Amino acid sequence: MDIGLEANKIYNCDYKEKICNIKDESIDMILTDIPNNINKKTNLKDYNKADGNSTWEDPNKLEWDKEFDIKTYIEECCRILKPSGSIIVWSPWQQLYLLDSLIEQKLLHLKGQPRIGVWKKTNPQIDNMDKMALQPYEFFIWNRKGSNAIFNNQNGKHIDARGIHQKAEYNFFECSKPNNKNIEGKHPKSKPTELFEWLILTYTNEFNKDNERSIIFDGCIGGGTTAIAAIKNKRNFIGFEKEKEYFEIAEERLDKLKYHESIEYV
Repeated sequence: MDIGLEANKIYNCDYKEKICNIKDESIDMILTDIPNNINKKTNLKDYNKADGNSTWEDPNKLEWDKEFDIKTYIEECCRILKPSGSIIVWSPWQQLYLLDSLIEQKLLHLKGQPRIGVWKKTNPQIDNMDKMALQPYEFFIWNRKGSNAIFNNQNGKHIDARGIHQKAEYNFFECSKPNNKNIEGKHPKSKPTELFEWLILTYTNEFNKDNERSIIFDGCIGGGTTAIAAIKNKRNFIGFEKEKEYFEIAEERLDKLKYHESIEYV
């Protein structure tokens, strides 16, 4: 299927520059980690200081995290997502309701009941640990387009005296965050590759119903974790990254993956 852009490539661009080239309903899964908008004035209660500066970080260090247009991005992601496809958006908890509302506005009756996923970091930052409890959690919201979304339970089944039963899937993950001394941990919002692999295996098949290799989209790909997870599980991908520093990190990670594991783009 011609999706409008070359697959298995990360584009060094703002998503608005190229997402319009992706054809309607041509992507099997959206897996993306959006900017926090923590330096942007919002109507989210207690999310920012009154002057618009975040209480979380020095705003001068997070130029990449300013003025992200969440509404347009989610609308475009819903447009390019195929029927039966899943959309997973990582976000601060303060934005989860907003994201659910935007998905509903675009998909209407095609939207299902949302699910929240949680990543518990076993090595969270220990800032202010003498003053308050640690915050080891990050969140995503899941939804689907249409009623026949792909779901492969990675927990499998168990057998007891009553027979064979499917184990429940909780979308709860507990693992360490990437070390920022390593290339995969250089982006401030880097996620473990294993976590993204789990999500890709759960919500896509290697080949879609048209017998074409499934394709994953991430318009804020950062250090390239979505691409790495896709390639390692024989899926195609398309990624956008605006910041040249992180684009180059993602390219280096892909080059190392292909060299060490002899994996070629499919």
